[in-house]
Amino acid sequence: MKKRWIKYNNTIIDTGYDGDLLIPMDDFEKNGFNRVLSLDSGDWYAESVSGEELQLFKAYSDLKINTFQIEATVESFDGSNSLMIGRGLLMHLKTLIDGKEAQTCITPV
Repeated sequence: MKKRWIKYNNTIIDTGYDGDLLIPMDDFEKNGFNRVLSLDSGDWYAESVSGEELQLFKAYSDLKINTFQIEATVESFDGSNSLMIGRGLLMHLKTLIDGKEAQTCITPV
């Protein structure tokens, strides 16, 4: 499969999201991910902060952050329009937050 690169400037780091990576549905589809792998499990649904139940679409992908590479679960849902890094991926990374400079640095552990 041809490698595709997606660059984001605004990323949400959400320690309340237990998945690896949530991306906008447009990018999910543009990159050729299958919309559904299976619907046999309750894992394919998520609850939003407002309590709305969302059907998740999942795929596996190799993620590369600088020289660090990991296989991760990429998720999306209809209407998703932001990039969110969750606990599943964060446990493999070191996150440095500089509030004064309004910057966040993510590096391998």
